[in-house]
Amino acid sequence: MNLTGKSVVITGGSSGLGYAIAQLLTTKNALVHLVGQSMSKLSEAAINLNYPHLSVFPADVSNYDQLSQVFSTIGQVDVVINCAGVWLEGELDAYKHESISKLIDINVKGTIYACQLALPQMRARNEGYLMNVSSTYGLLLRKAGSVYGASKYAVRGFSEFLREDLKDTNVKVACLYPGAMKTNLFANAGILKNMDNFLDPIQMAEVALFMLERDDQMVMSEVLVERQ
Repeated sequence: MNLTGKSVVITGGSSGLGYAIAQLLTTKNALVHLVGQSMSKLSEAAINLNYPHLSVFPADVSNYDQLSQVFSTIGQVDVVINCAGVWLEGELDAYKHESISKLIDINVKGTIYACQLALPQMRARNEGYLMNVSSTYGLLLRKAGSVYGASKYAVRGFSEFLREDLKDTNVKVACLYPGAMKTNLFANAGILKNMDNFLDPIQMAEVALFMLERDDQMVMSEVLVERQ
């Protein structure tokens, strides 16, 4: 896909992988739309990116009405990149049920909602790209990751089923499985990690753009990137 002039929606776009992808998209002359929960963080991202074809939208991706308003305001959407996510770690019986609900709402429902809202116009044009960010936790077993892993397995399964639904169209569905990255994902959950050997989000963003920019006859439907 040639990204010049393409309208790209990035959830979780104010930080982490979403922000890194936005940074690279500013070099591609794309129309970049960042969605995030915090207007202050979105404003900071916009200032740092300093890109004329950028818009920001404060919204909770798990709130269908809020997200629907975002898509209505944007209009045409060519690409959706679902990066919004939260972390939860520990044994199942130690979790608060509110934390479980929040994680499922954002990691799973938010991904599904964004794809659902973009899909009708993509079907109508018979063109579009839906990229969902899962995790190595969506492929591999990890201790103390039962609920987070379940959410990322859900993203994987949803992506595979949606790809099957759309296989006779030109709407592409891809799933990216990154290992741990140097982002605020863990800190936001109140967990301190030694991130010395974690992946650089810019490098992961380069992988995402490599997937996006393949010829229209090609789709890299699943890409796993692990730490060495």
